[in-house]
Amino acid sequence: MSVHAFTPGPRLCTRLLSGVRFGQESTIATSPRPKKKRPSGVVRGTADRKAHTLAVSASDEFRYTRLRPTSMGNDGADRLGAKKPKTFRLVELLPGKPGDPIRCRLHEVATGTRTAYEAMSYCWGNPQDKTAIECNGKRLGIPSTLAAALGGLRQRDRPRHLWADAICIDQSDPLDKAMQVPRMRSIYSGSQRTLVWLGAVTDSAAPRISLGSRACVHLAVPILGLADRRRAAPTVRVLDSRTGEARRMSVFSGSFYLTMAYMLRQEWFRRAWVVQEVAVSAGVTILFDHLEYQWDELVAALKFLYGVKFPLAFLPSPQHLAAIDHERNLHASLASSLPGVLVRHRRCRATDQRDKIFAFAGLVSPASAARDVRVTYADADPPAAVFRELATSIITRDRSLDILSGLPTSSPRAGAPISLPSWVPDWSSEPDLNRSYAWSVGPATLAGIETRDGLGQACRFAATRRSRYNKPEISGDTLTVPGHLLGTVTYAGPSFAGVRLPTEVSRFRDIPKGWMQTLRSVLQARDVLVQWKTAVVPAPITSASAQTKIPGGGRLYPPTGEDMDVVFWQTICAGGYATSPVLQKAASIWERLMRSRANNVVLTGVLRSFDVMGALYSTFVFVAILLKNDPVIEHRLQGWYVLNRRMVKLRNQSVGLANCAVEVGDEVFLLQGSSVPLILRRCEKVGAWRFIGDAYVHGFMNGAAWDEIKCRPVRIT
Repeated sequence: MSVHAFTPGPRLCTRLLSGVRFGQESTIATSPRPKKKRPSGVVRGTADRKAHTLAVSASDEFRYTRLRPTSMGNDGADRLGAKKPKTFRLVELLPGKPGDPIRCRLHEVATGTRTAYEAMSYCWGNPQDKTAIECNGKRLGIPSTLAAALGGLRQRDRPRHLWADAICIDQSDPLDKAMQVPRMRSIYSGSQRTLVWLGAVTDSAAPRISLGSRACVHLAVPILGLADRRRAAPTVRVLDSRTGEARRMSVFSGSFYLTMAYMLRQEWFRRAWVVQEVAVSAGVTILFDHLEYQWDELVAALKFLYGVKFPLAFLPSPQHLAAIDHERNLHASLASSLPGVLVRHRRCRATDQRDKIFAFAGLVSPASAARDVRVTYADADPPAAVFRELATSIITRDRSLDILSGLPTSSPRAGAPISLPSWVPDWSSEPDLNRSYAWSVGPATLAGIETRDGLGQACRFAATRRSRYNKPEISGDTLTVPGHLLGTVTYAGPSFAGVRLPTEVSRFRDIPKGWMQTLRSVLQARDVLVQWKTAVVPAPITSASAQTKIPGGGRLYPPTGEDMDVVFWQTICAGGYATSPVLQKAASIWERLMRSRANNVVLTGVLRSFDVMGALYSTFVFVAILLKNDPVIEHRLQGWYVLNRRMVKLRNQSVGLANCAVEVGDEVFLLQGSSVPLILRRCEKVGAWRFIGDAYVHGFMNGAAWDEIKCRPVRIT
């Protein structure tokens, strides 16, 4: 989690955990400032974080007091927590000068009190990196990143009221966390604004952009900006927190470009809790390197910059920022569903994997969250138990299996593996992103549960004619669903790994190296498409005498009678090729690359062997791309469904696009309550199946093969 500012209000109490019992604590009262100054945490930056410590004994350690709860009733416990407390904790950051020890008071405030406060959002960083501050005259260890933020936000002449999770929640008490975590939505939505603390450029772990590169950027960016005269470039208001001076900065200025290059590399954009913290807030201010930016204005400027096809060699992909802002817009229209939110932000990271669920419960209606999410940080409820409970609840409530349709990933999972039944989504895994400079949130799932929010539409596929899983049968780790076989996989091509763009370039010499890697990935992706087409599209039959093609000879798709060339691209685009001029244009470019494969064999070998020649060629390609804005590099295909999938062929001669984990011999089923076909694999256990992933099977996505009479119980473990 990140730090939050907390204030009372009518919506402050959501739902909490029953049976809350707090550990050893003492009363929190507004105590007088001690007479002697005890140096505490550092104020600004990372260089001095260890400079000050509090010379106090163990008896001077700060201890929390329990929040006063309401009396328990028969329904005192619910899915989101327990007894609703009458009070909450609020930080009063005391004034001080730069370099002074950080002092604060922690107050217990009645929930009915209307107190003005600001919410904070930040990255915890290394959990072992702590700085001691003075809280109510006692020593309290907090994350060093928070100590730096408090030092940067502290005012000289008056206190500042904040809510910060590392201070306002007893992090050592799982019950206190479980009681307050469900309240994050009301905390942030009730604040005056949310302060996003990103630290300074020197705090970033990312490589610094070289001096020569920075000089070239300052010189070249304004000149390159002159090339786009189609519309007026926006400006961004920037406030210097050190001097109090405000100015407007052009998006085509070197300073703005470099600041964004550093800012967008911050780990904050990947953290799970920040999505809710930004989405529900009335206003968001970003503080980075002593400068303040308003969220909405900054996002509008970056959308413009990424939309004009400006050279973005030093800027990372905007997909994480775009996903957060997209959720902010959805929340404003109250259009988010829990399955949709979870799929959209599977990209996020959390130290405690249970937060991959808890962090997003506040983005949906309280009624929905209350049904599906039980917040608990107890050791008896590990991530596997939380994930399984959530999957059971969503399947039972929605009478649907669309939650099983997820984004395939080739990336190894970070951390220890989580043992789950195959039908329970592992929310701790992260999909592959950072594959586009377009302002988008990344590839989509076939069932599309993440894209339906805000549109009020059903899935565009209806492989089982929108059937419902009316009688969910879940026993232990086994999910039993009525369904029948569609076909057996007889061919599974190589996985489409996609085109990889250079990201986080720090030196100009990294540009040709990065684009050489990009060109390699283009050639590899082309080779995959060639193998797919060779395997599923038969060569045209010709007349032996005239050596002419026989119309339709052997090249019609048996299930639908369509031309196999069209079916090939329809399958790659999951049915979107025929109606999308953008995809048709991208496909035509890939077709030209595929036809020129034989002429590029020598080039491919050179790129794999000699970095110098590869760098020269890739530099040429890079310049050409900047001039042409080639859709191959814009990921028109992999931004849809094809990334990390394989082309498959079934025994009934149908062609499909399947999860990269598919193997020859796997079975494709139509299961009740699923909008798309699902791939299963036989287990050693007799009569049991293991879920592998979803699939697009051309010609069978709208119920052509679904037959209720054929359905038999299918046991998935």
